[in-house]
Amino acid sequence: MWGYGGLHALRRVAAYLALKGELPPPVEYPEYTEDPVYLEFNEMHYRFVRKPLSAGFLGLFRKPMPAPPFQHLMMHSDAEGFYIPQAFDLVVADWTQPERPGLGMMIGSSPKLLEECEALAKSLRLPSDFDPESDEFLEMIETPCPTGEPWQILAVEAHTVANLANAARASIKLGAAIQFC
Repeated sequence: MWGYGGLHALRRVAAYLALKGELPPPVEYPEYTEDPVYLEFNEMHYRFVRKPLSAGFLGLFRKPMPAPPFQHLMMHSDAEGFYIPQAFDLVVADWTQPERPGLGMMIGSSPKLLEECEALAKSLRLPSDFDPESDEFLEMIETPCPTGEPWQILAVEAHTVANLANAARASIKLGAAIQFC
C-alpha cells in the first residue's frame, strides 16, 4: 500500500465517480482528505451506517435508504479492522463503547471490496497485467505524469487499488482475513 495517503486518495476517486461521474484531478497528499467531494461522500457513508442508531423506534417503519456505493472501501478504518472472505452487502458496524481494540468498528467483505476495486480499476483504465511494484511504476509515482492514461496520472490511486484488489483476491483464495494495522 502507499500508506494512509494511498487509501484516502483511492477513496477520493470513489467519491468523485459516485457523486460527479468523473475522475478527480490529481492533488498532493494533504489535499486528499480535505477535498469537499471526498468529505461529502464520507459523510454520506457515515450517516448511512449510523442511521439505524439515530432513527429510534419510528425508524423501524421507514423505508430503508439505499447503501451508498463503495461502502466496503469507504466504511473501514485506515489503521485497524478486518475484511473477511465472506460475501455480504452491508459493512458490519460494531458500536461497542469503548471500542474493541483492533476492530476499528467496521468489518468489511473481501469479495465486495474486490468488486469495488475492480470497478475503480476499470475507471482508471488499469491494464490487466499491471504490476504495482514494478520499478517503472514506482518511479512514476515519485514523478507524477500530467498526461496519459488515468492510471498514469493518478498513479498513487492505481497503486493502491491494485494492491487492495490483490489482497482481496488472496483473502478469498486462502480463506483468510485482511487486517489493517
